[in-house]
Amino acid sequence: MSLFGPNIKKMKERKDVEGLIKELNTNKDLKVSIEVVKALRELKHSNGLMKALRNDNPEVRVEAISALDSIDKTEATKALVDILITESIEIVWQRAFKALSTFTTGDMRKIWIHIATELLKNKTYQNALICFGKVEEISPDKETIVGIGGALMDCGKDEDALPYFKKFLNIAPEDERGWGGIASCLLGLKKYEEALNYAKKAIDINPKNLGVRDILSSIYLKREEYEELALLSRGTLQINSKDLKSYVTLSEALSLLGKMNEALSELKKALEVVHQQEWMKPEDLNIIHHQLGIVYAMKGERDKALSHFQEALGTLPNDEWARQLKESYEILDIIGLALKGTPEERRGRLLGLASQRTEARERGYNNATEKVVAEIGIEDARLWGDSSLSDLNVIKGMLRFWPAEYFNGVNHIYLVKFLDQQISYPEDRD
Repeated sequence: MSLFGPNIKKMKERKDVEGLIKELNTNKDLKVSIEVVKALRELKHSNGLMKALRNDNPEVRVEAISALDSIDKTEATKALVDILITESIEIVWQRAFKALSTFTTGDMRKIWIHIATELLKNKTYQNALICFGKVEEISPDKETIVGIGGALMDCGKDEDALPYFKKFLNIAPEDERGWGGIASCLLGLKKYEEALNYAKKAIDINPKNLGVRDILSSIYLKREEYEELALLSRGTLQINSKDLKSYVTLSEALSLLGKMNEALSELKKALEVVHQQEWMKPEDLNIIHHQLGIVYAMKGERDKALSHFQEALGTLPNDEWARQLKESYEILDIIGLALKGTPEERRGRLLGLASQRTEARERGYNNATEKVVAEIGIEDARLWGDSSLSDLNVIKGMLRFWPAEYFNGVNHIYLVKFLDQQISYPEDRD
């Protein structure tokens, strides 16, 4: 360096690591930082290089990655794994990927699986796929392939998982996991008829595979084939009489077939199964009370429906879906829609409104009322009254003060779809 800058060469000769690291932390000159990293590389100083990997400048981090070949391979591997999991700058990530790809220390298959799985958790899907490619390159066996497909499918990446299950099916056509995996992906992609064919083939291979039977149940529900769903659920309970999910799906099928009392009977059997367990799981009680509330809502038994939605919340107080079912049913009751129409229409209305309110919160609205405000175009929520009022009271105010004609043609919120046809309003405000 010049007389006006630090002499990195002399610092390196003196093995002044502390000084080099100080320069790395304080000097913003890129050329100086790069020289420091090169000096630390020659000194094979792992701690200094670890600090360089955390430098704010991506180019310094890239240089530090290149220098990791000078230190212990186990330590370098750990550092590269951390970078690949957390790094957001593409050029840095690609350099780390290239560096780790040259390593053979330890079980690299296991290391790449770990990185890919963590990236899936972080929703960094494209990089996860690249890392899964390394896994397959190292170990291109059928278990690796189906494992990658399953990991992607579990994260909702059905389109990315589908090729892996198809590849697995070509290798092992007699294994129901390929047929079932494809069926599940197609179900997620809303290709229900194709999904049905693959699921049936999987069941033909292994009728007792509960996972595949569960996939087929979901397909029947989406296709509104309730008789088939009931038959399948009864068959699953013959295989495993303690399968709570099958009691719930059987109840759902029976209720949609209009057999309310039978639906309730199956749910009561499910409750008996739960209470017979040595350790009752709150999640099990929660899902049963969800369905009990929905069936009672379909029957028009308001108090029992609300009681079971509250029971679901009691088992899991942070269950947003149970909260939305309860609040949505209260809203529908207030505006006179809870008991209107057929049982199936009541169910659809309730689930539709609860879904919209859940979506509102997921999109970051403070409450579902803000979603309604945004979607129907009311510019000032204060027109509805005090903004501190609860969702229910604000909606009461909306229904009281705004004429039905205001909502004509608006269908963004499930609730609004019913307003101009099923609710009468005073012609003038108070």
